[in-house]
Amino acid sequence: MSQHPSRDDLCYCNSGKKFKNCHMRQLKPIEYLTVNVTKYIKSVEYFATKNDGRTEPINSIFDILVYLQHDYSWDKELDGLVEPLLNIRIRDNQFKTEIFKSKLGKLKHKLNAVNYYSFIFKEREEEIIKEFSVEYTAENASYSMDEPILIFSTESFLFQCKSCLDVLAQMIGLLFTLDLNTWGNEGDEIIKQIRSRIESGHVKGNKNNYDELNIIIEKNKYWIKDLVDMRDDVTHLSDLEGMSCFIHESVDERAAKAKIFYPSLPDGQRVSKYMERIKKNLQDLIKEISILANSLNQSN
Repeated sequence: MSQHPSRDDLCYCNSGKKFKNCHMRQLKPIEYLTVNVTKYIKSVEYFATKNDGRTEPINSIFDILVYLQHDYSWDKELDGLVEPLLNIRIRDNQFKTEIFKSKLGKLKHKLNAVNYYSFIFKEREEEIIKEFSVEYTAENASYSMDEPILIFSTESFLFQCKSCLDVLAQMIGLLFTLDLNTWGNEGDEIIKQIRSRIESGHVKGNKNNYDELNIIIEKNKYWIKDLVDMRDDVTHLSDLEGMSCFIHESVDERAAKAKIFYPSLPDGQRVSKYMERIKKNLQDLIKEISILANSLNQSN
């Protein structure tokens, strides 16, 4: 259980604002590592500033290109995830069946992207931690480290996860004859259309399949809404405001240890752990839809 209100609750300070727009922005990261101090300097100014006022990034964006050489170690896992959907047929409609197959290919592509961005994030995070463990220069002022690979991969991860959900919604629409282009914020439009079909009696196959789909959407609403809110708050609305890379705490010049907070989201969650949790939730959702799709296919 979280010690803080949920994102859309009213803030505890009685400001009348939602928690996500008030004190959640002021939360510090939760998890940190401790490193040995090998050097110490008194900080004057950490970031170099360009003539136009922008801060000079530590790394070039082109550093990301080195990661393109990696093989996809998760290929077999994704093959196993989408395989149950390969033989799905839309009853009496070869054209829609081909569209479904095309959507399935797009879903796998986006799942690859989700895995890719979480992989490069984790690898870069581990590289930096290793560098800190070898040599670390502490300072007498706290500062946050800008790291383009961590920032861009977090942003891309959030967007690709939502894209996966949107493609999955389109596939559900084909299976259940629903008019769906996007998952929406939490699946309310899917639920609305399911209930309308059930109430009107215009169901495809067994009504129980629609009931089961409704249960699946309801069960996954919370984490999906959290994901969409995180994508909107962190990327769409604020250009990664509230996301931190490595925050270095100030230390006394006699200190032997220093505390560095891991890259974290605005609510204090460590980014790499959040990515793993969202990936698992997404994969579990696809597995549930696959089982239901095959059940629907058999009843047709």
